[in-house]
Amino acid sequence: MASSIADPADPAMPTGGAPWDRSPFLVALTRAGASYNWAANLSVALIMTSAASAASTETFLLTRYMHYLAKAGHAPSMFAKVWPNTERAKKDGVVVPWVGVLVTVGFSALSFMAMRPYADHASHPEKIFSWISSMSSSAYLQSWVGTLFTYIRFWRGTKVQKSMYEYEIKLIERNRAWGQPFWAIYSLTMCCLILMFNGWSLFNTKNGRWVMFVTPDSPPFPKDQVIKFITNYLPLPGLMLLIFGYKFIKQSAMVRAKNMDFRGVCDPDNHLADWKEEKQPTTFWGK
Repeated sequence: MASSIADPADPAMPTGGAPWDRSPFLVALTRAGASYNWAANLSVALIMTSAASAASTETFLLTRYMHYLAKAGHAPSMFAKVWPNTERAKKDGVVVPWVGVLVTVGFSALSFMAMRPYADHASHPEKIFSWISSMSSSAYLQSWVGTLFTYIRFWRGTKVQKSMYEYEIKLIERNRAWGQPFWAIYSLTMCCLILMFNGWSLFNTKNGRWVMFVTPDSPPFPKDQVIKFITNYLPLPGLMLLIFGYKFIKQSAMVRAKNMDFRGVCDPDNHLADWKEEKQPTTFWGK
């Protein structure tokens, strides 16, 4: 929204040549009468704080995902290693999946590829990083498509199995947000549309040309256009290959709504009596 109401060619745009000079927030602050120096410093501070917060959150989530996948046998077993590897620490729930942390932080170091030696044009590493970012964005949307599709089927299962698991499904419905599954369907539709039209600018004749074949007399074909198309849409067939490849190798079948098991929602037989709530950290390092 901010970028849609701030013109990138605004006359108030600073001309310092820094990457953040095109920030819509900086343009708005400059037009409001703020001096360039403190407005630029404020923008940089906000961007860095937001980036650090997002990086911390993603590191926490990704390491736990990889730890779970390793425990379930869907990822290399090394991701299941934790520190400290003691029974007391595992019982208290104060362990860190250190292998996943190292791998996640290692991938985050790729962001240094976006550094520009010159302000007027992008370097080759920066172009490669933009391609990686584009593929990562498509893959991230695909994960949301999978999550939303799973939730919609889960919601359907609660309706079909309501007579068999009446108590369990009541617990589920008690914590269910208002408007479901319509919000999930809306989000799934929007994610699919974004994935389909992610590279819409590539099909615009103003940004490039599309031909059926190239003759010796044809002008050179823009390679950037091909690379952008691949990076925008390659994750789609990749996901299909992974899904159907796994189903073909493992011969797995999708669980129908009438066969879904909701017995794990509650604990009528007191199977979790020995379960201990995770101990909250008190030290600076623990937090």
